[in-house]
Amino acid sequence: MDSNNAIAWLTLATLITSIIFNILTWSDQSSQREMRDRLNFPRIAIKETNFFIFRSVSFDDFHNRDWGFIQSVIQEPDEISFNPNNAPIKNMIVAFDSSTGKYVENTWSISIPEIKSELTRRNIFRESGYRFDKMYKPIVTIQNTGQLPCIVDSIEIKNFQLDPKNYNNSSDYKIVKVPHEHFTLDPGQVFSTARISFNIPLNAPLPIFDFDYEIYFSSLNGKNPGSRKVHIKWDGDFGIRNND
Repeated sequence: MDSNNAIAWLTLATLITSIIFNILTWSDQSSQREMRDRLNFPRIAIKETNFFIFRSVSFDDFHNRDWGFIQSVIQEPDEISFNPNNAPIKNMIVAFDSSTGKYVENTWSISIPEIKSELTRRNIFRESGYRFDKMYKPIVTIQNTGQLPCIVDSIEIKNFQLDPKNYNNSSDYKIVKVPHEHFTLDPGQVFSTARISFNIPLNAPLPIFDFDYEIYFSSLNGKNPGSRKVHIKWDGDFGIRNND
């Protein structure tokens, strides 16, 4: 083989080696970008659903207290094992002015005597001037299961329904939605959100209800948007459940 052919073959081999090297480098960089994207992509898990606990009282206090209405205890199995001697109070009494139908702001308690005392303290109590309802707040606990902090952009509560057999018109209950918040969740951080509450008549039993819970989130830089949607239902026998 003459020198010209040798140089040509050497040049071709160098070119082929360079092409292979560039392909491998591009492939490695692509894999690294894919791994980085997976690392940066936010992930939100729905951990549990329950009712907000307004107060816990001992069972002696529960049985001896003058509630002023028929009070009941709703306990999940883990609550019984965690604190077997206390009764979690998962409803709150709220007042409405009978003449206007408007909610009396900043006035609530867990019993009728207590809320009447508060209204008297504020010098606004009238014996026949108020209607009292029970308010419940379903809460959903979420967790950032990703590797980096993420932004929770908004939370939507949709299609809330109460058992139509007991609540067949809107005057039987009142739903209050809390404005959305924009907040950051660190990796592994757990956060409980109460984005809705509903009121029912004082001595009415807690009805079956269900709603859709949808959360929208993204990376800190606003990229990689994602969402999770679960259907949440209270059926009375098994507590609040979600289909996540």
